[in-house]
Amino acid sequence: MSEETEMFFHNEEVVMRLAMWSNIVAWIALVIGLLSFGNIAYFIATNTSQVLAPAGSPNAAFNNINIITSQLLTPLTGGIFVFFVLRGLSQLLNMGLDMFSVMEDEEEVEVEEIDLEENNEE
Repeated sequence: MSEETEMFFHNEEVVMRLAMWSNIVAWIALVIGLLSFGNIAYFIATNTSQVLAPAGSPNAAFNNINIITSQLLTPLTGGIFVFFVLRGLSQLLNMGLDMFSVMEDEEEVEVEEIDLEENNEE
């Protein structure tokens, strides 16, 4: 391999496409999490007598809070977690692409050294 030829293991278009699809899947996961949250909230609201414990039983309030929070928050936290992970991946890919393009631009710039002694003699 000659010194002029450099070997890179990525293509800028592929990295941009991966970042784009990461964003798309992140938003889809968030929407699915929100829809699932809404569906479970509607089910609990319409079927409270079947879902919640009767008021006279011991620890009924604690059991009801536990049931509601565990049923409602599970799909929501999963969707939000996947959303943040995939958005972070997308931002990381874009930052890496930016750093690579800056490094490429610095290599292309040629700096001419000025010899001060030659200019002073004239």
